[in-house]
Amino acid sequence: MAFRAMLVIFRKPDISPEAFKEHYEEIHVPLLKSLAGNEFPKHTRNYVQRSSSSDEIGTHGPTFPASVIFGTQEDFPYDCLTICEWPSQAVFQAFRTKIMEKEAAEKISADEAKFLDKSKPQQVVLMDETIVSGPGA
Repeated sequence: MAFRAMLVIFRKPDISPEAFKEHYEEIHVPLLKSLAGNEFPKHTRNYVQRSSSSDEIGTHGPTFPASVIFGTQEDFPYDCLTICEWPSQAVFQAFRTKIMEKEAAEKISADEAKFLDKSKPQQVVLMDETIVSGPGA
């Protein structure tokens, strides 16, 4: 049975959403893949759509408003929802063991410090996936 987890990812406030996405896609994910090898999960990233230019200056620098359909800006402080899926919990545990090894953990932590707000880590195990498609899907 597949094992899935959701990560709520926050960018450092002093970098733009574009720089955040570029670093995540072009540096961080390849780093994780190289360290995890065959245990690297299916890794789906969903980025919050944000204004490409800063509309205001916040406490920590420019803000980039989310394209909110329902709710408020304060409801969307994160920048990416990442879903990771492994074939089983055993494969997840093997992945976790690899990335927690001292050398790997140090490399990951050093890279995360470049683009993530690590003061807000959020990860949760997900239940079974349910998909309902509409007629146009």
